[in-house]
Amino acid sequence: MDFSIPTQTIACEAFIFRPQSEEDLTFTITDPNGTTLSPDSEGNFTLGLEGTYQVKGAPADPNNEDCPRIRDLNLVLNDQVIYEVSGPQYQCNSPRGVYRAVLDPGFDPDDYIFMWRNSEGTIVNRGQTISSAQQEELSLEVQPKIGAACPGPPITFETVPFVHQAQVSLNAESGICFDNTPAVITADIDVELSDEIRIEWHRVTNGNSERIPQFDDLTEISVDESGTYRAFVINETADLQCIIGTDEIEVFRSDSEPPVLEESYTICAIEGVSTTLDSLGNWSEYEWWLDGELVSTDSTFTPIEPGNYELILSDQASCEYALSFEVIEDCRLLITIPTGLVPGDEERNFVVYVNDFVDEISVLIYNRWGELIYHCIEENVPENSPFCEWNGFVNGKKVPIGTYPVIVKYKSQDQNLEQTIKKAIVVVE
Repeated sequence: MDFSIPTQTIACEAFIFRPQSEEDLTFTITDPNGTTLSPDSEGNFTLGLEGTYQVKGAPADPNNEDCPRIRDLNLVLNDQVIYEVSGPQYQCNSPRGVYRAVLDPGFDPDDYIFMWRNSEGTIVNRGQTISSAQQEELSLEVQPKIGAACPGPPITFETVPFVHQAQVSLNAESGICFDNTPAVITADIDVELSDEIRIEWHRVTNGNSERIPQFDDLTEISVDESGTYRAFVINETADLQCIIGTDEIEVFRSDSEPPVLEESYTICAIEGVSTTLDSLGNWSEYEWWLDGELVSTDSTFTPIEPGNYELILSDQASCEYALSFEVIEDCRLLITIPTGLVPGDEERNFVVYVNDFVDEISVLIYNRWGELIYHCIEENVPENSPFCEWNGFVNGKKVPIGTYPVIVKYKSQDQNLEQTIKKAIVVVE
């Protein structure tokens, strides 16, 4: 009688098989412990021990006198491997993370193959470790090198690149200004802060960097001491402590004193009357604005137009100070004459005063009958000085008490303007 079985085989955890024969045979199997195994309803045997089995084939017909035949089967069983993925492990100077396949004790890594696959199922590495510098989905499957495969379920995981560089820029709109307003330093960072990535602030004094713990994890700080400030961005992922970015900034204290300006200034451009604003202090930048338009950046300024002005000053500490003032244009021709006089009293004569814009003037005084009793013409009239004085006498005699009409004509050559006023003067004793 004849039947076939493998004389030696390797299986994963258990070996299920059915002896093959063209004859009508009945099979029994004795395991390495001497226990007789019976087949299942389909004639299959399950071998769950490692060692040598005896397979006995006998005629199914009890009347058949042929002798049974016994053959040996040597079985090697592989256990299902138990493994996990550890990592990532990082280094400060690289974005790569290293992941390792870790087998449970009792499994020798030299007896297994490692298959790392990408999200498309392509094997990308066959070593016990793999490194990745990008965010991607990977999976790991471990199988024995010899015998039937006993794979555990694949482990799928997401790689996380290590943040090893950060761009840091420190900015301050101004230093510590004259009113002791603190300087505000802002840190612009191109990575997001988290439990692992944090910011640390230091002040550098005489070459020594001193940490300021109260500013930890802040991207904006206020300081009231001048000096050099430095920010470090630190990545503490996986128990590392890597400085991945830094920047520093110098904070100055302003020594400028705000100037004092008048609320308003009066000019007359056509007459050449103006005011020059200077002696404003030690500032690095000057901006003169007229009704919202920049008109000058000089340290001195002579306004030639009326309007509402704003002066914005900046110093080396980037401190700003703003002042507002108004420029009024007044080109009026002003003239002053008395309303009465006392003949012979030098303190109460008729006299004329004009401002600087009047270049020529004529004064005519009449009596009640319309007769001209006083006439004065002046050119190059002095500013704020009396002229055209009349003491109230005509031909050596006092004029009678009464009211006398006065006509004053005056002009400005620069303004090409001539004006006339008519008033009256009262003569009293």
